[in-house]
Amino acid sequence: ADENDNETNESKETTVKTISTEWQNEQCKMFSNTRNQFYLMRDKLRSKKNFKITKLKNINSYWKFCFGDNVPVQSILSLDTFEKYTVLPTMSKMISLTQPQTHELLQYEIKWIETCGFTIQLALYIYSTLVAIEKPISEDFMYTMRLLSKACQNTRLKLENICLII
Repeated sequence: ADENDNETNESKETTVKTISTEWQNEQCKMFSNTRNQFYLMRDKLRSKKNFKITKLKNINSYWKFCFGDNVPVQSILSLDTFEKYTVLPTMSKMISLTQPQTHELLQYEIKWIETCGFTIQLALYIYSTLVAIEKPISEDFMYTMRLLSKACQNTRLKLENICLII
């Protein structure tokens, strides 16, 4: 009986989901293609005379930029309300940001993950923000992306712990 218990425990411990290299490469390719499309559109839009940079002052203005006026920070936890009023990211919207604004938005997105948790809408904005980062990537951006990675990892650990409890 002890051998069966050990085998069961070992199989539980080794049930780690791995992501194939093929899948990872496909995701990188899609991200790269999205970035290329973004930069082509950005150059085209910014060359027009009526192009305007979005003015954002603080965390509240960034929140409204991403999620609209009708969604207070607390309601990100209320999925029904959040999905109903959320404005999704578009290329033209993200193009309206300068690089310092893009960096600041990424910093706020980290705070929102830590404060409110992870949602599909927030994930879409994070993806869009990462697409908008210009190369070469500055040390400040790299540091912020490491913080983002840690915030996502911590959120994932919390979710895994919740799943273990259930």
